[in-house]
Amino acid sequence: MLKYTMEGRGKKILPEDGSELECNWTDGKPHGTGIRTYTDGGVFTCSYRDGAAHGPGLRKYANGDTFECTWRAGETHGHGVMRYASGGVLSCQFKNGKANGKGFAARADGTKFEGAWKDGVACGKGTRLYANLDVLVCKWKGDHASGKGTKRFKSGDILECTWRNNVAEGPGKMTYANGDILECRFTNDVATGKGKKTYATGDVYKGTFLAGLEHGRGNKKLPDGRVMVAIWAAGKLDGVGTEYHEGGTHFYKCTWKDGALLRRSERMTSTRAALMCHESGGAHSAWLAHKNLPEPPSSPSGHKRQR
Repeated sequence: MLKYTMEGRGKKILPEDGSELECNWTDGKPHGTGIRTYTDGGVFTCSYRDGAAHGPGLRKYANGDTFECTWRAGETHGHGVMRYASGGVLSCQFKNGKANGKGFAARADGTKFEGAWKDGVACGKGTRLYANLDVLVCKWKGDHASGKGTKRFKSGDILECTWRNNVAEGPGKMTYANGDILECRFTNDVATGKGKKTYATGDVYKGTFLAGLEHGRGNKKLPDGRVMVAIWAAGKLDGVGTEYHEGGTHFYKCTWKDGALLRRSERMTSTRAALMCHESGGAHSAWLAHKNLPEPPSSPSGHKRQR
């Protein structure tokens, strides 16, 4: 049975995927400039050596994406540029068919990333510039920000935290452009839980936060020495609490609503203030901790009378 070996310029349907390769053939192998047309309409133009793509090449995909790179023994090797039909671009070093090395990527929405890739995914230290001009410098793993990083917002605010899957998760520090500093645990990019906020005005709040605002039990010390132990709602005083001067012996029962002081009652001793907080179910725990006082009895009559 006779066997034929292709020689010269010709076309061949490749059995692995049904694509058609037009090229010069030597001893049955493509050698020289070739054009490979895929069944979906995509086209690959490259030089061939000993039957494999070898040299500069251009791949045009059916969806409009294009990829320029250098091939070596059938695999991408060297600097390559992927341009997406959607408007995005990836410029990076390639090895064994995948992005491996330092590079740059941009999306159609204006988001940009500069860093390193390993086996086709962003890995290691990198910088992301968001479309709104926020900048995140962080460690990356599997195309996601995962590790310690710093995010600088367009507003001038700076967040230092740990990122997991592109969101701030864990203890963090937010330094605001106006000089305020918030130290708190972050969940899904938002300060939520126990923390401390030091204002540029000199005010210091210690307590709980929700969605980045003072919310729940806490105490705030003012520059003039006044301390308010109360409940906050969405960043504003709201409810019954206690006000006193640090180092003083007299305390005042106060009622706030939506940040405004509605009522300020008579002076109280520290014991009475502790009992009032305890009975009202307000911010007594935070107040007692702040003043280093023991928990009061459940009621004044809780003590047995001595005979």
